[in-house]
Amino acid sequence: MKVLPILRKRRTVRRFSDRGVSRDMVRTLIRAGCFAPSAHDLRPWRVVAIDDMKVKERLADLSSAAYLRSLNSRKVGGAEEKAARARLRLIRAPVILVVCLDRSSLRQEDSYRRKRNEWIMATQSVSAMVQNILLQASAMGLAGCWRGVALFLGATLGAVLDLPPSFEPQALVEVGYPSEVPRKRMVQPVDVVLRFNTWAGE
Repeated sequence: MKVLPILRKRRTVRRFSDRGVSRDMVRTLIRAGCFAPSAHDLRPWRVVAIDDMKVKERLADLSSAAYLRSLNSRKVGGAEEKAARARLRLIRAPVILVVCLDRSSLRQEDSYRRKRNEWIMATQSVSAMVQNILLQASAMGLAGCWRGVALFLGATLGAVLDLPPSFEPQALVEVGYPSEVPRKRMVQPVDVVLRFNTWAGE
């Protein structure tokens, strides 16, 4: 089994065709995600798949409003135009996966340090799931875009999607058939990121 070709093929895509993504295909993506490693084998991931236009519009309104506030607070030029483009992207995505961390699945610890570390390990586990989803999408001829805006929406997003209080949104993943050819990705040379035994090397 050769994995590298799939890894090389995967790209972030922000524009999708009108071709639909079936719920069976979504289930296949989530099934692949569930094979991800997780700390203590707790599997803290939970996913809401959005394919209803009305729900997408509500989510897009929330997301673009949060993005606009962030841009304005940093005095970024063209903020309204950028927020409008971000809203349109969400609406045009055939499926949006809201990937959450379920805090109720974590080990209950007494100390702040251990609680924080359990949470960090859970976020790492959820991230591994998202990676699996994106790789499976690529293998199926689909594409996706991992967006971190979910982290800024918090309880507001929970109210829109009727999420339990223990669900912490971690990512929005747009999924669909690509309508653009993404630019070639530059991959870091291995020697930039790898040393053996110590960072000083051998």
